[in-house]
Amino acid sequence: MKYGLIIPLVVFCALNSFAQSTKLFYDYKIPTYSFHTLHLSGQDFLNYLKIKSGELHQDDENVNINFDLYDRFVHQSPLYTGVTETNLSYSYRMEKRYEILLNDPSGSFGQEKKTEISQSYFGINTMNDFYLGEERGSFISGNFGWNYNYITPSKNFYTVTGISIGGGYGRIVRLRAVVQAYIISKETGADLSDGDILKLTEIIEKWSSGYYSKYRDDSEIEFYKAIISITKKPEQISKIQQILNSPVYKTTERLDGMKVKARLLVTQISGEIIFIFQKLKI
Repeated sequence: MKYGLIIPLVVFCALNSFAQSTKLFYDYKIPTYSFHTLHLSGQDFLNYLKIKSGELHQDDENVNINFDLYDRFVHQSPLYTGVTETNLSYSYRMEKRYEILLNDPSGSFGQEKKTEISQSYFGINTMNDFYLGEERGSFISGNFGWNYNYITPSKNFYTVTGISIGGGYGRIVRLRAVVQAYIISKETGADLSDGDILKLTEIIEKWSSGYYSKYRDDSEIEFYKAIISITKKPEQISKIQQILNSPVYKTTERLDGMKVKARLLVTQISGEIIFIFQKLKI
């Protein structure tokens, strides 16, 4: 029981000392990075099955095709945030059964039953914020989306197109990574300078944003390599993992800033003006 209180007490002391100065919060700038990910998935891709049963006097044939291609590009800098997502998917299913009449084993008078359906989808959506001179100041935004869906044999299709433009002031900044970087510095004995803590913060923030997913199966390896390049404490890798993932060191999200935004949205069917005001200050 006595030892069970040691780690929470150490964490509390670290956070308490950090709370004495919020300079790191104010010094933390919006990181610059970009990454591109491409995912191809499908439950079946291609699945073909044919069963011929002489005892049941029937032939069964099934074809399934299923795939989904998802592409995402993200770029962020102090004066720009942009995301482009593209999705292409296709599914096809065919079931065919040929039943032979029991009194005609030759199959000359059999009956075929067939069902077939397919669905195709393509969509592209972009979201962009451009800041005008200050990373937390005035900005303009522009979004575009186009989605197309086609179904057979009904030959039904629909498209949805949306364009929005707008602008506003402010930016919401996530600061949880700053606290985590500070704790890593103290708990591993690295005793990093404020500059190195901010570099470590940027690495953690990139991880949270999905940047390291571009390394695919090596994403965690590259992430921790980047951390060790700052802390110079490879022997403390287990402690770093504990700080980032263990409930003992669980750090709640902290947001800072205010954002007010208005936009004009035009859809394919009609155009209407929608003003959305968002304000958050923590």
